[in-house]
Amino acid sequence: MFEAKKLVPTNELLKASRTSNRSKPRAKVSNQFWGTDMTKIYVSSWGWVYLHVVLDWFSKEIIGYHLSMTSKSSDWEIALNHAVQQRFPDGIFSKRGKPKLISDNGCQPTATAFMKACSELKIKQIFTTWNNPKGNADTERFFRTIKEDLIWPNEWTSPFQLQAALDAWLVSYNTDFPHQSLRYKTPAQFNQDFLDRRAARKEFRLKKLSLSFA
Repeated sequence: MFEAKKLVPTNELLKASRTSNRSKPRAKVSNQFWGTDMTKIYVSSWGWVYLHVVLDWFSKEIIGYHLSMTSKSSDWEIALNHAVQQRFPDGIFSKRGKPKLISDNGCQPTATAFMKACSELKIKQIFTTWNNPKGNADTERFFRTIKEDLIWPNEWTSPFQLQAALDAWLVSYNTDFPHQSLRYKTPAQFNQDFLDRRAARKEFRLKKLSLSFA
């Protein structure tokens, strides 16, 4: 009985916090807000397979994904780890700012194991409100695009066929798919332009600082 009471505070720390009046966050820089979600795709003679994605809300770039026969919290974690490796090749702890991860209130992103993984990465989770279906709209809009452009026009006969097509399509989406909201730039181009501007500003500040000591 004593042990059960002792565990309650720890478990409470890993519960999803939900509010009903939060406005949709707006990303102003790269890696500020990430969105994650899952959609299912039917494959003939195989049944449903599940696509998990992580999208940078600033550039609309898909930075992590995972296709699997299940949709457990561990599958969501694989997609998240892919995103972390893509955006933080030197390690996420080498950067001061950590992304905030936006998701719905499903059983996978609110699972204790997934929330613990986010906590260990110092990634703060933000859950969409139950009366606001547009709370994860950027990620949902991506799913509509991939379904209209890749999934629905084709008949899939195996997960391996789907995986190969998905790998190629996502590269094309990130590098050859201009967005009106990105001033008609591709996600990869928009993100690179931001990184170039930030590097230029940093270089300018360093030069200005060196001249002040000259």
